[in-house]
Amino acid sequence: MKVGNVTNLKKLLLQFLILMFLSSACTSRDNIEKIQVTNQAAGQTREISSHKGMNEISSTIKSAKRMGGVIDIGKPDYVIQMIYSNRESEYFDLHLSRDLSKAGYLLVNEKDTNRASELSAKSSRRLLKLLTSE
Repeated sequence: MKVGNVTNLKKLLLQFLILMFLSSACTSRDNIEKIQVTNQAAGQTREISSHKGMNEISSTIKSAKRMGGVIDIGKPDYVIQMIYSNRESEYFDLHLSRDLSKAGYLLVNEKDTNRASELSAKSSRRLLKLLTSE
């Protein structure tokens, strides 16, 4: 194979890889379009679309620590729906401790309804403030 052909093949491969990277980035779940929060007790839903609010909620959810064992919790306090720019959605059931000096719980119901992730007391208070403000 000639050097020119190898160089052209490398360029073509590089262009293909760049195209694949860009197309996968467009469907990423990192592009949150909006978040809908439903207070289950009040039956009220509100939308959060500010970048700051969405980023804070997303980072708080990502900070949750996975708990071991199987869990069976009743009705959540809040249902959080994250809607992405590719129109996919991800749902989280939030169960808050009545005593916010203790941890709250975050249940990812779309993936595994029997396992929960624990939020720190600080993260629980922060998330509750974000969900109830504005």
